[in-house]
Amino acid sequence: MAAGAPLSGRRAQASPALIAHQVQDPSPSVGAWHSRAMDRSQRLGVTILTALPCETDAVLRHIESARPEARGESIVYVGELNGSEGECIVTVIEVGPGNIKTAAEAGRIEGRGSTDILLFVGIAGALKDLRLGDVVAASEVAYIHRAKVESGERLARQQLNRCSELLVRVARHTAREDVWQRLRHPASEGPAPKAYVGQILSGEELVKDANYKQRLKRDHSDALAIENEGFGLSSVAGPTLRVLVIRGASDNSDESKSDLDQPAAADAAAAFTAQFLRDYIDIVRAPTLEVGDGQRNTGHTGTTPGLISVVDAVEQIMTDPDLIDDTEEEASELADAEFARLDNEERVAWCRLLASALNDESKLNGFFQRRMIRFSKRFAARAVNEKLAVNWDELLVETPNGAALMLAQPDQLGSLPQRVRRRVVSALVGPAENPRPMTLSGAVSVAGLLSSDALTNEERSRVELSEDLTPYIVLREGAWGWPLLFRKLSRDLASGDFERQNTAVRFLLRSDSPHLQTGNFDLDQQRTLVRLIIGAARGGAYGAQNATTVSQMSRWPAPLLAEALWCDLTAGRRRLDAPRTEIRTVLSAALLSGSLECVIDCLLESGRGQELDPINEDSVTEDRDWLVGFASKLPSEAKIEWSRFVDALYERIPRK
Repeated sequence: MAAGAPLSGRRAQASPALIAHQVQDPSPSVGAWHSRAMDRSQRLGVTILTALPCETDAVLRHIESARPEARGESIVYVGELNGSEGECIVTVIEVGPGNIKTAAEAGRIEGRGSTDILLFVGIAGALKDLRLGDVVAASEVAYIHRAKVESGERLARQQLNRCSELLVRVARHTAREDVWQRLRHPASEGPAPKAYVGQILSGEELVKDANYKQRLKRDHSDALAIENEGFGLSSVAGPTLRVLVIRGASDNSDESKSDLDQPAAADAAAAFTAQFLRDYIDIVRAPTLEVGDGQRNTGHTGTTPGLISVVDAVEQIMTDPDLIDDTEEEASELADAEFARLDNEERVAWCRLLASALNDESKLNGFFQRRMIRFSKRFAARAVNEKLAVNWDELLVETPNGAALMLAQPDQLGSLPQRVRRRVVSALVGPAENPRPMTLSGAVSVAGLLSSDALTNEERSRVELSEDLTPYIVLREGAWGWPLLFRKLSRDLASGDFERQNTAVRFLLRSDSPHLQTGNFDLDQQRTLVRLIIGAARGGAYGAQNATTVSQMSRWPAPLLAEALWCDLTAGRRRLDAPRTEIRTVLSAALLSGSLECVIDCLLESGRGQELDPINEDSVTEDRDWLVGFASKLPSEAKIEWSRFVDALYERIPRK
């Protein structure tokens, strides 16, 4: 792979079958964003959907010379955005209420291909942190009607659509400014509104009930507002059509709900939208552009600049299975090549977008998650080593999970400022005073840090607290998490806490997928877990006692039954004079599974006898006869095998 080649070139090298496809059907690629952009109109095409007349009126106040046009069965309004100097053409369509109507219209707009940005602008009910008139730009839209009803209880199953990352980032910038607050319709009264970027709920009902509102806040604790069209709009988000939902809070979603505050809320949302579009033009479309042969052009041509190519490239890494493999080597090679090709400003933009892309695990499946993490870690390592002007402290506040995954590397953690390092650890396992469960990707990074001794003792203690809170199912996903899973299981089984012990045993020995016998634990780890289970059973943990019955143990492979038998012979000591009443259970389990001979051979071949303390020659015969007696109630063939084992074992024990 040649350094400096664009992503499209590397993709062709990685996938020969794709080369033939591209010859027949050339499609735009990340590396050729500038040629794609030059074919577009010189002006930004924006379509704004609304549901209510007051929303349409509020938007049209920011559109110059808006004129009605017939389009199919609809009347649309087309004009120029005020203050855009003719660079932004806005089409306003009032589609009416509901996600279904909105999704249908959004699909038609996507199919026409003439819109660069698609927005839904209007009002919403507040859920938390909002005053009437405040504005929310949606980072994601959650559909509230997907759920499971069981035993009369409704269990929410959240379904999320992400809004376009570039628009979300511009909205964050607009929300920091106060210019848009002064652009509201003169009739607006009261304190200046504030703007937030966060989750919005979308459904098919108007909420005017305080109890229902509380349930929504409980089931969707991240959500700031609720409305009826955003999910339909966000369903068409993609690399060729960028979407965003912008809402003004018009009521509190309770019995006080009325229509009186709708115009003011719509005005605030429209004013924010107008300023957002001007910011987009200034930040995204106006900077220095890279054209044709790589020469720099500082004149504003209206073409899409490098920042959008960064977003496109990140989306391609996240979605294109043919780009590269998910191996460490290929991901690092691609990251190095991209880093070498970009200038410092573009490298900083990459870091920010990679952190944002990694921040939401729900967008990634296993393959793309591995590839994104490996690519991003390598890119971040280069950025840290070359001391790029990336404000990691700020990124760890805005996108804590994503930025932490990029920085949580043994070779990098020690070189970070102490505050940044603390933020990394807190993002992975929660703050010291309030630990939280790890995410799947967080567990991956923590496992790497632990294996390299990159963490301090205090940080290790924080990791243990987080491990205790993390469900086993999270830690077991993927080979990266298994070292953490072994640590957690070992501590739980040795804790003396019956609930923790029983939960660990149930997970290890679940009938549909016995994790104790998986190849992800090596044989020494499996033996350790067997000893801990037997210890928990002796301590009285009922779950461990149930797991060490004849029927349950008969399912264990011979090496694990051999370990259980040795535990009963020695009780973890270096002699054979400990209580051994459970030996009959293990022998019966081995006999039931047909592996008794194999179990005995495993112990004899392991050299365990030489590990015991020396014994007196005078007591060998008496002790041997006593030990053989434990097989007295077994069938004759089992007695023969057991006697053979005892004879061979005593031959191996050192003599005084």
